[in-house]
Amino acid sequence: MTFASMGDAKTTKSPPTISGWMQKAPPLNKRGPKVWRKRWLVLDADAKLAYYRNDRSSKPIRVIDLTKCTRVDCGLEHKKYKYVFDVVLKSRTYFFSARHQTEMEEWVKAICQIRSSASVTGEEFLPVRRPARYRSPHSNPSSPLPQTDSEPPKTPGDRK
Repeated sequence: MTFASMGDAKTTKSPPTISGWMQKAPPLNKRGPKVWRKRWLVLDADAKLAYYRNDRSSKPIRVIDLTKCTRVDCGLEHKKYKYVFDVVLKSRTYFFSARHQTEMEEWVKAICQIRSSASVTGEEFLPVRRPARYRSPHSNPSSPLPQTDSEPPKTPGDRK
């Protein structure tokens, strides 16, 4: 992950706030193999998150308008990837995986800061930390959810 200089901005107007390699999940409704791809991400101060095939590409695969972001979840589970977070828009949810915890936290913090500064109302935009039992739609549904010591296993007859 790098905090880039002004000359590193690709197709966006302002210099990138943060950039680096990340694994990206395919859309949830994609047919065929669900293969996560390594992508070069660039977050700029104009509340745009662009991803590219590589760090030398001049044209982004997609640019996500973070002003339309409704939520960012971090600490999601996946059977293969450990540090997963998502960016939720009304039209789609984007899943990304960082290489380590601090990298995930830096990206989520940067996205939330950019999103808060782009807010018309001036409201603060905070990430949602999901409990360990929360799973992303890309996780393995056949594996059991982990139980915590303080919570007994749920049975079909249990009610809250």
